[in-house]
Amino acid sequence: MIIPMKRVRIAGPVSLYNEIISVVLSMDVFHAVAPSTDPGLERKSLQTGSLDDDEAKTLARAESLIKDISLSIDLLPDGPRPLTGGNSAFINGVSWLEDWVLARFEAITGEALSISSHIGRLQAELKAVETYREIFEEFSPLIEMVSTSYDTELIGVVFPAEIAGAIDSLESDLEKVTDGACSVFKPAVNELGQAALIVIPASLEKTVMQSVFEKKVNTISFPEKYKEKTFALTMKKLYESQRQIESELLRLNLQAVSFSEKWMFDLKTAHESLRRAIEPVKAENYLLYSDSVFWITGWAPAEKSTELVDELNRRFDYSVITQRSDPEPDEYGSIPVTLRNHRWVRPFERFINLYSLPVYGTIDPTSIVAVTLPLFFGMILGDIGYGATLAVAAWYLRRRWGESDLVRDVSRILFVLAASGVVFGVIYGELFGKLWASAGLPEPLFDRKHKTTDMLSLVIGIGFFHVAFGSILGAVNAFNVRSFRTTAARLADATILLSIFWIAVTTSTGSPATLWFVIPATAFVIKGVTGKFIETVMEIPKLISNVLSYARLMAVGLASITLADLADDVAFSSGPALVCIMAAAAVHTLNFALGVLSPAIQSGRLHYVEFFAQFYAPGGTPYAPLGYK
Repeated sequence: MIIPMKRVRIAGPVSLYNEIISVVLSMDVFHAVAPSTDPGLERKSLQTGSLDDDEAKTLARAESLIKDISLSIDLLPDGPRPLTGGNSAFINGVSWLEDWVLARFEAITGEALSISSHIGRLQAELKAVETYREIFEEFSPLIEMVSTSYDTELIGVVFPAEIAGAIDSLESDLEKVTDGACSVFKPAVNELGQAALIVIPASLEKTVMQSVFEKKVNTISFPEKYKEKTFALTMKKLYESQRQIESELLRLNLQAVSFSEKWMFDLKTAHESLRRAIEPVKAENYLLYSDSVFWITGWAPAEKSTELVDELNRRFDYSVITQRSDPEPDEYGSIPVTLRNHRWVRPFERFINLYSLPVYGTIDPTSIVAVTLPLFFGMILGDIGYGATLAVAAWYLRRRWGESDLVRDVSRILFVLAASGVVFGVIYGELFGKLWASAGLPEPLFDRKHKTTDMLSLVIGIGFFHVAFGSILGAVNAFNVRSFRTTAARLADATILLSIFWIAVTTSTGSPATLWFVIPATAFVIKGVTGKFIETVMEIPKLISNVLSYARLMAVGLASITLADLADDVAFSSGPALVCIMAAAAVHTLNFALGVLSPAIQSGRLHYVEFFAQFYAPGGTPYAPLGYK
């Protein structure tokens, strides 16, 4: 749900400004806004507190430095940290926004980021060297020999995995154009694909290169700093450089450790202190003031606004004037938004944040998505084995990287999706495809492989209700912002969809449905009256199209079943047992990857496109209170 907000206005004597703002910042709940956005704030004879050019530049510089310090802390190596910094004395008792302090830490972070960047480049180079050594290690004597020869040349080529078979065709062509004066050496396949070394007379290099390019084969490229006149000389230099790179990497890593021990305490101190220092400066941007009083206006969560006012009254003995008021509908677009949901629902807020925060005063669909997204996912996946495998993957993810908030949320979502997949697997009677039936387990509650007509009717019915529900939510949103025409139009959409569904059900049972057509016809007229007739005519087919899109809940699932059954057929075929089992495992692995990715994509699409289109109002302003907790 979207947390209710209160408009909060704070006024007080200029002499107490610093103390009052310090209390506001320490509460970390007040989202300040420009005075011009507050229709109730009288601005006669008051000046704005906008920063001048120099102050704005200092603020931007400090905010950029905070980001660089945070990045430096993340990139520097972990390890024991001193309780106090050996160099922190020079930063005690100074203003953190003074030019020399900012310059000092800009230099420190610049050095930290330079060391980290250099380490990253060398690690990439070392990986490239190790990759090429792995490919061509067995041919080192050949490379050494060719590098000292003037009449022999080497060409290195690589075939991506999808065209690895083309190497035989290339070898045949080279035999012809060189009259047999070439040799092709093929190392083992690795992550680059199928590599090859072509040994030819130096005089035929251009002819051979033309044949290579005609086959659209990539020649092996090296980092620019290692390139020499010939491939063999380049490889030789690359080999010789490995020890040098490793030595330089060791030196830089030791330098990073030493740098961290020297500056980590100061960097952490600076990160926190700068954040505290810029908050009062940022607050000045939102001030109105005169010689004797100042005003500042903003938003705070309703329950927190009471705490803020009470604290100001307690600290300043009611010498601070505060005013709280409920927002008006015409202010909803500018009111900051923060969400609060049950802890099991909260991870699904990430789906909402990927899209956009909803506008204040509208509906937060997080709780709905937390139910319908797993429901649709499970309907598509619907396999006990795949669901259990996904649960294991979620458990490993949580155990391995569980310190990350993102990973914890993703793992919780995956657990819910896995549970839904298992439940529907029991309903469908699917265990890694047809193993349920092969094991002689009871008949499934619903066999979607054979009851395709029933399955299609079910998912289309779900589509009618899901899109109609979205239209009802759209009517609620419109009513909240006093848009009564849109309210009527959205209710008409829901009525049209639900009545069409009811007519279809009634007709399928053989009952007459003539009179029922009056309902969608009436809703259509109402929709036309509340909007433009042409738009109404265009929107109805779009609504029906949205409903039909829910057929993917069946289609994608049936595709997954086909692959799973194929894997089982391979496993129980008459070939060598080990080969059959390995082939079946490969197909099941592919199907599992597709079976997780595709349902997630399709379920998300049904929400973002078909469902959200009926009601979701994106563009909410993120809640960002002044403060430094």
